[in-house]
Amino acid sequence: PYGGWPPTGTALVGQQAPRMQAHQSLAQRPPIYAAAPPTGQVMQLSAPRLPEPRLVSQPWPSLRQPVRASAVESVFAQGSWPPLVPELRVPAQSAVRHGPHRQSSAPQPLAPVRAAPAQEPPTPQSLLRLKLSSHPASTPINVSPIADRRITRNGRTAHLLVPSGHNGAERLPLVMVLHGCWANRTEHDIAYQAARYKDMADQAGVCVLVPFAAIHTWDFIATQGFAQGFDNGDVEFLAYALSQALECAPIDDGRIAIMGFSDGASYGLSLAMNNPDLFEAVMVWAAGFFQMPVDALVADPQKPRIFMWHGTHDQIFNFETISLPLRNSLRSAGYDPTYRVEENGRHLCPDFPSSFCVESLQFWLGTR
Repeated sequence: PYGGWPPTGTALVGQQAPRMQAHQSLAQRPPIYAAAPPTGQVMQLSAPRLPEPRLVSQPWPSLRQPVRASAVESVFAQGSWPPLVPELRVPAQSAVRHGPHRQSSAPQPLAPVRAAPAQEPPTPQSLLRLKLSSHPASTPINVSPIADRRITRNGRTAHLLVPSGHNGAERLPLVMVLHGCWANRTEHDIAYQAARYKDMADQAGVCVLVPFAAIHTWDFIATQGFAQGFDNGDVEFLAYALSQALECAPIDDGRIAIMGFSDGASYGLSLAMNNPDLFEAVMVWAAGFFQMPVDALVADPQKPRIFMWHGTHDQIFNFETISLPLRNSLRSAGYDPTYRVEENGRHLCPDFPSSFCVESLQFWLGTR
């Protein structure tokens, strides 16, 4: 309890030890060995009881005077052990100093703790804004074919697919493909999906970015972020994947579009409308909703071009009660969607080279 005792190199054998435990003697305890004695001897200890420190309440100025200490009768020839144990003195409660130059007999009240201002929850529109990292204005021209890339972050994956044999001499458009609700998908399913859109990249001569949500669908939809305003992990990943694509491939950043299916269509339509500075077009199959941008973006003349496709017999998003009102709402907000009706079409997500994919590419690449 007195710190650092016994000193290194001392072995102690005695009849009575300092009051480490109430009036216990070393005879009742095993000997204490720190190391071999410095002289190779075992020293006989017969130390008196050390006084316990006493707390003496005095005004503060008394601390400026020398502090008395009780002497210890037993001092070994090889050092001044045991150490001196001073009487501890603490300021009286009535003489606590407040500040460097004054004393006060009255206790000072505690400063009020101010609660942090309550933060308003983010709006759904703010959760849809993509914040890309800075990237070079122009990617250096390559003289060798550019390879496809697999982009991963925080448990999410995306595949960047580049037309085979492209050497970077020409900047290419990029389309980001958003899947619909897809439960129990496997690595084989992901590889198959990437292979299908590799064919689209080769045939259309465009770069294709195929991201996958962390769960069965996009978190903005699964958590009803579109209505309650929270959870944007997928948005952050999409921004990261797009930034990586712009850094490693020769992409024309003025020709970026979204292609979405079902939940991916609703999500993609909302993303494009809330990021008109990034996406020039959005092509959606069987969208069920969209998140209207803030008024400033709605009034902005820069709006993405919209291509919509919906089947008349869609069993998930009804054609009459969901799709047509959705189209009319877009028109009322100042958008001019191209609307394509598939007679007898049902809610079965098409793959490339379906009619939807082919017509979407023609809508996007054929009109500037």
